[in-house]
Amino acid sequence: MSLKKVHAFERDWVVFRTQSGMISACQNICPHIGADLSNGHVESEFLVCPLHHWKFGTNGQLNMDGHKCQLKQVLTCEEYLGIIFVKLGENLPALPKLDYQKVSSKVFVYNYPAPYQMVGINGFDTQHLLPIHGRKLIEEPKVSVKSAQTLSIRYKAKVIGKGIRDRLFRLFGLLEVDVDIDCSGGNFLIFHHHKVKASTYFTLMPIDEKSARIFVVTNREKPKGFMSSIKHRILVEIQQLLIVNFIKEDFEALWNSEFRPENLLHSQDESMKIWVEHYQKLTRTSIL
Repeated sequence: MSLKKVHAFERDWVVFRTQSGMISACQNICPHIGADLSNGHVESEFLVCPLHHWKFGTNGQLNMDGHKCQLKQVLTCEEYLGIIFVKLGENLPALPKLDYQKVSSKVFVYNYPAPYQMVGINGFDTQHLLPIHGRKLIEEPKVSVKSAQTLSIRYKAKVIGKGIRDRLFRLFGLLEVDVDIDCSGGNFLIFHHHKVKASTYFTLMPIDEKSARIFVVTNREKPKGFMSSIKHRILVEIQQLLIVNFIKEDFEALWNSEFRPENLLHSQDESMKIWVEHYQKLTRTSIL
């Protein structure tokens, strides 16, 4: 049983886990007289207010005879890959998930001073691959619409960077990368690395209009056998370190950036333009 105060969507929330493992995220202020619920505690299946010990269930309902009180802001939660996701509304699409059982790395968490849309569009910006990452495109990237919520891009590129990471890649025979990226809802990105048979799962939580929190998990196919599992556990953690090193190059380039899709160039930014058009058609929530 545990609870944590989280600042997201321009306000404070309390996220708590009950004795049975149920997870809920709700408004941080008690509707009674305004106590900070993150200073309370979890008792069995209830969040207990620190001031009068009123008990609220995971649905936000007060569990107290003779009193009617409901937390107005309660978010539906789902746990996946070690990350707690919340749904901002009803009848939303299912959480994007990987297709098969894998070995997962630890979750990398990073607070990023830029709008969450900048990370989404960055995944479809093939123009930055050469100057930022040392990746030279072999052929034109292919963009496709998988559903009303999901847009995909695939590209192949030579590894020509001069840094230690890319020197190691070439030393171990990784001369090219073959990647496709699925972007769902504007804030979920799954990178499929075909050369190394692994995936990276990115999810973006808006903190406010100018910053976001990024969660990154790397996955590899789950092997058979005890020793194989240990080997792949080590490999997936190494791969996570390499990916984090890779994306930090983007973070440095996009630090304190602004989302300005109206300035995209017709001749060079076609894949980003398609991403923006897809993003603008997505269902919006009024919470942010």
